Amino acid sequence: MKTRSALKMDSYRRRHSRHDIAPKSIKVAINGTDYDCLNCTPGGLLLTGAAAPAQAGDPVVGVISFSGCDGIEFAATVVHIGKDQRDFGLRHADLELDEALQSFLGR
Repeated sequence: MKTRSALKMDSYRRRHSRHDIAPKSIKVAINGTDYDCLNCTPGGLLLTGAAAPAQAGDPVVGVISFSGCDGIEFAATVVHIGKDQRDFGLRHADLELDEALQSFLGR
């Protein structure tokens, strides 16, 4: 495994700032299980709740809901699972979802 000093520093720079989200203001349903969204960036979500719905690298389909939105269906890939298996990151390429989230967050 490479150590931090062996990796290019560019790999640690964020392309987009994260938007921390008030607990329970954004819900994501995947395979019939609801998750809370902890933060989001354009193209990504950090979720918490029950155990992750898939392994890292696996595709998932879900529905995201928040105030003023009946629900947007999206497809994503699990890119990270926390040690306790309850926090996990998703990467998506859904512009409609990004625009709706940016509007909801007032950015």
